[in-house]
Order: sequence, then C-alpha cells, then structure tokens
Amino acid sequence: MIDKIRNAFFEALPQEKIRTLLAQQQTITLEQFTGSSLSLLLSEAATVNSRLLVVTPDIESATSYASDLQVLQGDDPLLIFPPTRRRPYDDQKIPDLSTSVQRSDVLEKLKSETSSIVITSADAICEKLISSEEFQAHSFLIQSGDHLSPADLSERLADQGYRPVRFVDEPGEYAIRGGIFDIYPFSSEYPVRLEFFGDEIESLREFDTDSQRSISFLNEIRLVPDAAAASSSEKQSLFDYLPDDTLVLLHLAYLMRTEISLY
Repeated sequence: MIDKIRNAFFEALPQEKIRTLLAQQQTITLEQFTGSSLSLLLSEAATVNSRLLVVTPDIESATSYASDLQVLQGDDPLLIFPPTRRRPYDDQKIPDLSTSVQRSDVLEKLKSETSSIVITSADAICEKLISSEEFQAHSFLIQSGDHLSPADLSERLADQGYRPVRFVDEPGEYAIRGGIFDIYPFSSEYPVRLEFFGDEIESLREFDTDSQRSISFLNEIRLVPDAAAASSSEKQSLFDYLPDDTLVLLHLAYLMRTEISLY
C-alpha cells in the first residue's frame, strides 16, 4: 500500500527536474504539500543525498515528520535534534536533562556516521554549541581491556566538563569508589560503571541509578564533552557539524522568522 501511494505521489512531480536542480545544489521552492506528502518527499530526497537536514517551525512538527519517516525509511539513521528552549539572554536556565542527552547523542553520531537524516526545529538550529572541532578533539573512546589510570581518566573527564560527585545521578557527573569508576555520559540515557584492576579496565556496564542493577554490558563507550559548554565567542551552530554538501529542507519557512528573530 505504501509503495502504491509513493508511486502515485511521485508521478505528479517533475522528478527529473527536481533531481537535476538538487544535483546542482540549487534552491527549490515546492508548494501545496500537506499531510504526509512532505514525509514522502523527504524519503525520496534521502536517496539523492546521504546527509539531510530538515528544519520545521517547531519540535512538535519535527517529531511528527520523524514518525512518518521512520515507517518509510525503516532502519536508516534518523535523528531528532531538540531545542533546549533556552533563549540567548537566559544562560542561567538549566535545560531538561533528557534534551541535553539527546542533543549530545545526535552530535556524536554526526561526527561518526557517514549518512543520516536530522530533523530539527527553527529554535534548535539557532542555539549555539561547542565548536565541532573542540567536540571532536575532546571526545574519546574507552574499551574493555584498556590501560588507563583512574587519575588520568578523572583529568580527561574534567577537561570535558564533568564534575566529581559521591554518586552519579545526572549526565556530566562521575564518581570513584575504590576500583569502581561511575560515569554518567552527556550522550547516554544511563550511566556506565567501569571496574578497574589496577590501571586496567576489566568491564564496562550500564546500570540503573536507583537500583544500581546492571542494564547491559558494553565492549566500549565514547565519551563526549558538554555540547553547550563554551564561551559565546567559541560557539557554533548545528550547521558547522554537517558537511558542505548536506541537503537542507525548510518546511514552512515563513513561520520560522519570528522564532529566529529572538536569537
């Protein structure tokens, strides 16, 4: 059924002209797209370019399109980059923790994956981030069997913006108790427990902060810095994390002007 709908939809479009203009990196304006028609267009656009950035007026629209696209794309990478809803003049506001984790996770995947579709909102792309170069430079991989002293690991985490605590409870914290080193990554839903034998990491496992029970054992984990941590002069936008040939689609661009003007 989906294939029939897709075929009927694209028969009504000047496909060759659109593909030619996209290959030439020209700006295209398409009108009268309603319902799930935009999702069908995005699905086709993903076959033209391996990197796709979709910007919607608000995150609710982005989430709706992502749901449709997931059905059309199957297992293809699909990333939602949410806004913190923190205005430029409101630096003291603390973003929702799940939002911070999701944003860091998207940035990590953008640096490590060769193809992906990123769906976001106008306010999210206006918010400034740590530079892509600094994000990459301060990210590092930890694997089971690595030789790394807890003291050296503590120093590297401090450089990333992590803070020491007695027990980890939220992203950006780490705790040391004997040969146990707990880290709550900026880009993970759960904290990770490293068990040391001397300076060797014997095991890594995700665990629940409340019950302290293991959730899953890991072979490796990549630790990334806080995406929001940087001085105003050093910050960049989401566009700086994307290659130059990224295909950008703006949906209802005229509705974004008010939101963008706040930044």
